[in-house]
Amino acid sequence: NESKKDHKEDTKKASPGSNNSPKTNDSDEKRPQAKSDEEIRKEAEAEDFNKKGCYEQKNSNNYNKAIEFFTSAINLCPKSGIYLSNRSASYMALDNFQLALADAVKSVEVDPGFWKGYSRAINCFLTLGDIKSAENYVKKLQENIGGVEHIRFNEIPKLASLKEINENIEKLYHEKNF
Repeated sequence: NESKKDHKEDTKKASPGSNNSPKTNDSDEKRPQAKSDEEIRKEAEAEDFNKKGCYEQKNSNNYNKAIEFFTSAINLCPKSGIYLSNRSASYMALDNFQLALADAVKSVEVDPGFWKGYSRAINCFLTLGDIKSAENYVKKLQENIGGVEHIRFNEIPKLASLKEINENIEKLYHEKNF
């Protein structure tokens, strides 16, 4: 689980060959508007909830409480892939893979450069037996981030094993070998 600061560092590392320097031509990219005091306050409050959620996950294994904190952070900053992904991890720890998947998919939608969102979505798809969707997310990860070296928890070997098992089951079924 991570904070926004960790994610910024990860994103820089995750984009080999990308130009992280600011654009100098205004026509290439609009400059971001300065944040209002209210936006800054909400982001700070959301990050505080996120830190509390991470603490509950790591130190107390109180995943329900962590979910409450992450939900508060998401309510303040709904476009944060980090907070959605962190809540996804808590749902996964509670074996609620449908809710975990929904958050992981949403985290990728709001932040296509956040590899942990893909990793969690792939894990959920595999746990739920949806091999095709897991493969699609591996492809999305490769397209948006440039490789699969960021995937942790052995998703690629899990995917290969499940594909092999699925192929063997289909073969037995077609042979009517019940």
